[in-house]
This record gives sequence, C-alpha cells and structure tokens, in this order.
Amino acid sequence: MLALVLVGLSAPMDALAYCFSTTCQGEGSSTTCDGDPLPDGCAFIRWKTACVGFSVQRDGSRNLAPDEVDGFVRQAFSAWADVDCGGGAGPGFVVQDLGEVACDKVEYNSDAGNANVIMFRETKWPHPPSAGHDIALTTTTFDPDTGELLDADMEINAANFNITTGDAMVDFDLLSVLTHEAGHFMGLAHSFDPSATMRPSYDPGMTDLRYLGADDSTAICSIYAPNSKIDASCNPLPRHGFSPECNGSQVEGKCAIVPGAHQPGDPALFGLALALALVGRRRIRDRSARPRR
Repeated sequence: MLALVLVGLSAPMDALAYCFSTTCQGEGSSTTCDGDPLPDGCAFIRWKTACVGFSVQRDGSRNLAPDEVDGFVRQAFSAWADVDCGGGAGPGFVVQDLGEVACDKVEYNSDAGNANVIMFRETKWPHPPSAGHDIALTTTTFDPDTGELLDADMEINAANFNITTGDAMVDFDLLSVLTHEAGHFMGLAHSFDPSATMRPSYDPGMTDLRYLGADDSTAICSIYAPNSKIDASCNPLPRHGFSPECNGSQVEGKCAIVPGAHQPGDPALFGLALALALVGRRRIRDRSARPRR
C-alpha cells in the first residue's frame, strides 16, 4: 500500500481520485482509479446484493459498551448511505445492524454461518508491522471471478493507539477511523485526494474523516448507483447464514438466523472447488510518526 501511495503522489494531479478494490491480485495493481480502465478478466470488489449486515463484537472496548460502539458504527455507515447521488437519490445499498456477536475472529466460513464483525484489539495487535502504523484494518473475502464480497471484518487497534470518541481532547478519533474503514467495507480503496475520507493517512487530533468529501461521494455513487428497488426490507444475511459464534463453536451445517430477518430463499452455494481470495489489509497511516522537519 505504501508503494501505491508513493506512485500516486508522483502522478499528475488530475489523476488523483477515488479508487476501487479489484480482483486483480497478482496481476498488477489491485485497485482501479477513476478514469482508468478495468483490466480484462478483473472485476470490482463489492456487495453484489447491495444489502449487507454488520455486527459489533459483544466485548465492546475498555471504554465503550457494545451498544455505544454500535452507535458509532451506525453513524459511520450512515455517512455513506446518506450521500446525495443526484435528485435526492442515495447510493443503492442498505447496511443493517444484525446485533452483537460473540465471535472475535477474522474469518469466513464456507461450511457454517458468518458475520461481518467490528471488533477492538486492546491487548495486542495481531498483525505484522507495516510501513505505516495500523490504526485499523478491514479484511474482506471475495469471489475472485465475480468480485462479489462474501465477508468483511473490521479491527480497531486500541492496543497501540489511544482511541477517543469526543470532540475535545481528540487523539485517534473513533468515528473518523470507522467512517474510513466503512469505505473499505463497501469495496473502496484508498483515494489520492488529500481531502477525501478515503485518503490513506490520518493526523491525530483530527475529526474531518467523519465527513465525506466530494471524492468520496462520487466514489460510493459510482460503485452503488441509486436503485429504488433496494430498501430496508432486503435480506442482509451472509452467505451460508448468520451466526453470532465463530466456526469452532457452531454445529456443523447449522446456520443461525437473526430474529426478524428474512429467511434466504434458496441461495446458490459455491462448489468445493471455488477459490476464495483475501484482500490485502487496508491501513490508515499515522503521519505524525514520520520524521518532521
């Protein structure tokens, strides 16, 4: 990701714009930016049903109960859902809250129920160090042929960073971080627009990533064009059903259904030979840690 940032900064300014994650892993860049053609054989990574659920891990954080975390997550997704794509129409997707879950792992199950989990890491950050300082990370699983998102799990690094929630004494603002990660959750890559919420860097003390820029709005409307057929009655259940438990705690072959949600009709299941690819981790980099002159 650092190499991508450096290349972008050396490009002409009119090329700096929003970018989408693609299935082109190992075939050059894993992102395609505004105005660039999508390489042959590649697809945009996005939720094809345009209806997706999220769940907050039930432990919350040391400073926030799960329901408080849930409130911030809702605000983060609302920033994207409330965009005006023209004529008062919003982007064509719905994100629904499926409730708290016990599972605290990043995983996608092809033989059990799933959940798209938002969780805090408060004792140890379980990922290798990168070129930047990882404030948060969203890991997504997708179909490498179609780009259909199958799972997204979001981790907040409260072990190494002081995550704050108010408007005073701001250090690493939770809502800013969540709003940025929600963009990755929906399939957006880092933007080279320095005013965008999807820019790859964050300065401690700032809250501006809470609010989308014009570049962010154009991006979400481009990948999820307005669709009047998508509303809150849609089915947000993950593939193979929803479960609040991690795979190891589930009864094999049994998928739990969230109360009040629609039962899936007869979803087509992937064959055993289907290869799943794991998107590279998405990082917000802390510029304050770089040498300053």
